Amino acid sequence: GYIADQVKALLVEQGVEHAVINLGRNILLIGGRPDGTDFLVGVQDPNAEEGALADMVAAQGKSVVTSGVDERYFVYEGKKYHHVLDPFTGFPADTGVASVTILSDNSAQGDALSTTCLLLGPGAGMELIESLDGVEALFITTDGELIPSSGYEAYRYQA
Repeated sequence: GYIADQVKALLVEQGVEHAVINLGRNILLIGGRPDGTDFLVGVQDPNAEEGALADMVAAQGKSVVTSGVDERYFVYEGKKYHHVLDPFTGFPADTGVASVTILSDNSAQGDALSTTCLLLGPGAGMELIESLDGVEALFITTDGELIPSSGYEAYRYQA
């Protein structure tokens, strides 16, 4: 997140007005498209193969960061062990959340919030998001349910 913010600052300093900075599941937008329309950013479905989208957001000048249990993991004796660890047990977090996507103005903030919300789960995680100004989120459960924050709909792409 911090690196994405620094790359954006450097590009803006050089006069770039329209860009997509793609650092994996950390996307940072500079402005919108040259024609004035929003950039479109896909939200990976964490319960499907890479490239399958659960949703799409349309935005300008925003950070779109996703943390999920579907990228870095291994399976041992039929159980999936992912990289997001519960700080109390040291084992992979099991909150029923497969991924959290954060829309905000700052990528470092989005990076921290996406992992934190995944650890907190949908109840406490959404409570945190709703307490913050200028931050929206999309939680996707391990059962495939999409749970958007109250202002997320404003960013949902409508074809």
